[in-house]
Amino acid sequence: MTDTTLAPLSPEAVTALFTRADGQYLFARWGRPIVPVVFGVEDATVSILKGAVEAVVALASHKMAETDPELGANLMVFFIRDWAELVQTPNLDRLIPDLAATVTRLERADANQYRAFRFDQGGGIKAAFVFIRMDAAMQAVPAETIALSQIVQTILLWSDTAFLGTSPLAILRPGGPAILKPQIADLIRAAYDPVLPAHATDPAHALRLDRPPAEAAMTHCWPIRVYYEDTDLAGIVYYANYLRFIERARSEMVRAAGIDQTAMKSAGLVFAVRRVEADYLSPARYDDEIEVRTRLCALKGASFEMAQEVWRDATCLFRARVVIVVLTEQGRATRLPAELRARVATLAADAGQ
Repeated sequence: MTDTTLAPLSPEAVTALFTRADGQYLFARWGRPIVPVVFGVEDATVSILKGAVEAVVALASHKMAETDPELGANLMVFFIRDWAELVQTPNLDRLIPDLAATVTRLERADANQYRAFRFDQGGGIKAAFVFIRMDAAMQAVPAETIALSQIVQTILLWSDTAFLGTSPLAILRPGGPAILKPQIADLIRAAYDPVLPAHATDPAHALRLDRPPAEAAMTHCWPIRVYYEDTDLAGIVYYANYLRFIERARSEMVRAAGIDQTAMKSAGLVFAVRRVEADYLSPARYDDEIEVRTRLCALKGASFEMAQEVWRDATCLFRARVVIVVLTEQGRATRLPAELRARVATLAADAGQ
């Protein structure tokens, strides 16, 4: 379900991801807000899956909603132990055409996952149905990995051969968490560009999915102007104020990832800085326009690390590595909750390095 291939995608590779086995180029993205519902698992797994949905939707700059006016929920995820269960599920045959024949085909293939889509009049995705059979192979996979993999493969209509023999996820160190490959994250972002259509059948469309390199695309930029209060007697930015600048930028990046720190605090958890390593390279001065560039560079079980730089035009003024942990109300460090880790995993371009 994962591998470590992180090379940028060539135009031919992008085209192949949306070219079906019969040679037809077919692209589609969601044309309405996503409303997920999960069946067949405990509440803890539901939270993990919904966390993955929120993370990938935020990555795509798409939207979620409380209800769909046509279906109520339009992203339905079913966890089952046997394909025969589907035939016995009331009214499921209304959602999945030729359900009995589909079940027979899945049983013969010994498949452990299946996804079906419905489309609106413009060709955009209006509903998706995800079925996961928990065979021995699936049971050996962490719930977070299953959730992220399935949602990534549902956020777009990929080719029926897109991830055969490979995966949209990668594990960069033994025992580490699965992350979304940066090249796939870039492609998802590009696919949801508002200027692009929600549906396409012309292979030339793939050329419009070009994006900047993964590291640039995953770097959060926060502009700041230096005020008089930021400077010291020498007229340059006081050294401690760089820590304030990068703190603000981290907060904005976390917010952009869809993480509500106020809600976290209500749940008894807060972020805290464990370690900062900083280099002061060149001074910033009053009225300078500077930019804080932040990138999530490592994601571990109980912490994550951010690389931050302060730039003025083409000059790097300050560089820092900041390790963040999660604390309980008692002030004790704890492992990142699964749904929180799922949200930040999509930004971890270099996790584990």
